[in-house]
Amino acid sequence: MTVNMQQIESSSRISSIGYHEGDEILFVTFKKKGAAWTYKNVPKDVYESLIKSKSVGKYFHEVIKPSYEAQRVHQS
Repeated sequence: MTVNMQQIESSSRISSIGYHEGDEILFVTFKKKGAAWTYKNVPKDVYESLIKSKSVGKYFHEVIKPSYEAQRVHQS
């Protein structure tokens, strides 16, 4: 699965965000230790609202984090 990650310069905590439309999976990489997570069953309109939001971090913590199942991506 190939996902294009979009760099988020305006956030102090989130480094990049990507989305796989076919599987409705949101990918989030955090600046702290480069931790990466996936969030399942995220509708495209929620992803689009996230990347267009005035505060990506605030939207993430208020909408994404409490609403969607998360799984840490183990990086080698």
